[in-house]
Amino acid sequence: MNAAQFIFWILLCQVPGLVGRAVTQHHMPWYHQLNQPFFTPPDGAFPVVWGALYLCLGCAGYLISRPRLNAQNRKTLRLFVLQLALNTLWAPLFFGRQEMGWALLVLCAMIVLTGWIMRRVWQPARGAFWLLVPYLLWLLFAWGLSTALLLLN
Repeated sequence: MNAAQFIFWILLCQVPGLVGRAVTQHHMPWYHQLNQPFFTPPDGAFPVVWGALYLCLGCAGYLISRPRLNAQNRKTLRLFVLQLALNTLWAPLFFGRQEMGWALLVLCAMIVLTGWIMRRVWQPARGAFWLLVPYLLWLLFAWGLSTALLLLN
């Protein structure tokens, strides 16, 4: 195990959470004024779930980037970084700019990319696949919540 590489991926995957937390804090009054669907989790659930998911993403990123994987997985790694960038973009779009439609499109792209990444890592890094399962499930839940918020408002 390459400890420096592992720490790098854990820290890199915290970036979307840090950006999201910074943007979200200032726009919670707007969010609370929205008509909420019945299945909206309490505010306190989001940082707990996302914190665990970002840790899973960091571990998955490490497994995908391990040197013993073949060169073809560089593309998978680029897709992984792209979905991280989209994840980082989501909160500023949804909360900061209050662009629920655009944020929903970004979320759809994140879901597609995550599924594609999972398909690509099944053989060479099955551990990464399983670490991405909870993330994909949460993205699907977030899609339902975001769609409901868009329709209700």
